[in-house]
Amino acid sequence: MANAGILGIHPLRLGPDIRVDDGAVDVVFMRGQSRTSFILAGLHLLGGRYDGDLLDSYKARSSVLIETEPRTMIKADGEFIGYTPLELEVLPAAVKVIVPCKG
Repeated sequence: MANAGILGIHPLRLGPDIRVDDGAVDVVFMRGQSRTSFILAGLHLLGGRYDGDLLDSYKARSSVLIETEPRTMIKADGEFIGYTPLELEVLPAAVKVIVPCKG
């Protein structure tokens, strides 16, 4: 799941239309579980190929429910946030950001 489309640097995008200010949750599915499929999916992302055999993306509305069998640990940005089932909801304008003036 992504709230921002760029992973650190420009070539590493999770999808072409993922934005932090669109009020939607974006979900990217990676098929396969082998190291090879993970590497290939990464190469597809680098090449700007977001749909196909290894990757599929879905733009949810303002929330998404994650259910798995068996129950699975969920991490966000490397931090434990809970177990499945897990419902995530977008809270528009919930964070205030202060930036310095240009000059």
